[in-house]
Amino acid sequence: MNNPENSRLPLPPFDNESAIQKVRIAEDAWNTRNPELVSLAYTSDSIWRNRSEFLSGREAIVEFLTRKWLKELDYRLIKELWAFQDNRIAVRFAYEWHDDSGQTDGLLKAIVDADTGRILGCSLLCHEAGEVISTVQMVMQAQMPYTILRDGILTHPTMTEGLNILFSKL
Repeated sequence: MNNPENSRLPLPPFDNESAIQKVRIAEDAWNTRNPELVSLAYTSDSIWRNRSEFLSGREAIVEFLTRKWLKELDYRLIKELWAFQDNRIAVRFAYEWHDDSGQTDGLLKAIVDADTGRILGCSLLCHEAGEVISTVQMVMQAQMPYTILRDGILTHPTMTEGLNILFSKL
């Protein structure tokens, strides 16, 4: 039988190669949409927060992911290494899914000047659109390039995080 701790390899301290390997292994596991497999990547006493829900331990992680993937069909995760040091890894991630009617959870659309990178306009049809458009408006008024939103570390957990995904498509 597999030792659950082996599922967590490579272990810290991380160098660039092992940090990238760890991120790829996690991305691959999540994309199986197998809650039991994904839970093995975390310690048995892991504590998670997903918006207003708090989870503790692998059993709770499995229950949460089972519920999540019953609703979020064709779930696909993309993880990228953001930074690492010793025993810590930071990742940037984006994911997509749809519900059983084929609907995604909103629409974000922007027009960006190809020469200057400035945002010329933005349309949002999503939960918390007022919060998200305020962030876009500040970047537009400051005449900053869209890359500020694409590369920025935005408040979590909020809908504003969707701006990283929107502007990474350019």
